[in-house]
Amino acid sequence: MKAQRLRSACQGILRLWMTVACCQVSFAQDLLVTDEKGTPLIGVEVFTDDFNVAGVTNSDGIFRLNRTVTHLSFNYLGYERKRLSQAEIVKRDYLIVLRPVSQLIEEVIILGRNEVRQEEIPFRIETVTKEEIASTQPQTSADALHQHGGVFVQKSQMGGGSPVIRGFEANRVLLVVDGVRMNNAIYRNGHLQNAITVDQAILDKMDVIFGPN
Repeated sequence: MKAQRLRSACQGILRLWMTVACCQVSFAQDLLVTDEKGTPLIGVEVFTDDFNVAGVTNSDGIFRLNRTVTHLSFNYLGYERKRLSQAEIVKRDYLIVLRPVSQLIEEVIILGRNEVRQEEIPFRIETVTKEEIASTQPQTSADALHQHGGVFVQKSQMGGGSPVIRGFEANRVLLVVDGVRMNNAIYRNGHLQNAITVDQAILDKMDVIFGPN
């Protein structure tokens, strides 16, 4: 009698276990996360509020959901963050579409290798654009500085050009091309013709900084 009861209990537990397992297997669903164009998003963070379910989408933009949840959150850099209920996910047929988030970037002035906002610059700056250089067709980069940058240029010979800023001659003025300085303390005092060694036609812009910086 006891053996029969024990056998019945074991059979009941086995049936219950098989029922739970079948439910879990039958519930397993693949969530597909894409952008508005239908491109799968790789590495999207998917998690519940308590983080009992957490992971990322694979190389196909798919996340395997193996259990029922109350809500799921989707987080991806540069895209809107979504928090959807189980019913909403089923209604969307397990397809989650994330839209990119637009961000307004403040104007940035690049000085050599430094990037700063315009309102943070405590000194005067004159910028000579590529369009201004092309419109006047200066013979040298020194001429371009003189015409558009408000810089006095000393010419002691044909084709020469030595910029003078606020009375400081070229040996006291830092000349920089793409962050690399063209002059240093080894040069002689007085005027230097380094400014004309750069072809003005290849320059994207020139920044003239009036100040100790």
